[in-house]
Amino acid sequence: MPKALITPIITRMPSFIALPEASQCIYFHALSDTDNAGIVNIKAILDITHIKSTYVAPLINAKYIKLLDYEWLAFVTHWRIHNANFDARFLQKPSPFLELLAIKIPDAPIYAAKIVKKINKKGIEYDAFQRFEATASEAFAH
Repeated sequence: MPKALITPIITRMPSFIALPEASQCIYFHALSDTDNAGIVNIKAILDITHIKSTYVAPLINAKYIKLLDYEWLAFVTHWRIHNANFDARFLQKPSPFLELLAIKIPDAPIYAAKIVKKINKKGIEYDAFQRFEATASEAFAH
């Protein structure tokens, strides 16, 4: 899984600071456990942290996460903001849950990668990954 990137643009917002500390803890764990489309297993975080599931509701109500299914898979809604400087190399393997995200939240903002042709200093052509912003449905169709 990719490294967690956290921006104070989100975590210093009054709505985030007003969340219960346990909900904030879940959110930080969610950021560190997301796949490359911002999808995370919230149940696994609750098991690791021993935090009660009632603390997930404030995150949902404040729109910091959206549950995708009954298995507690969730989309971190600000994932793309947190990962604005995310390296395209980590996007080479698409999320195994991208189709679910495209069905449940088609306009979810994510990053995707595509292969582009580049030429090095010696004039040799090679394939490189280029990151681009997309919605979940666009990335799934790509």
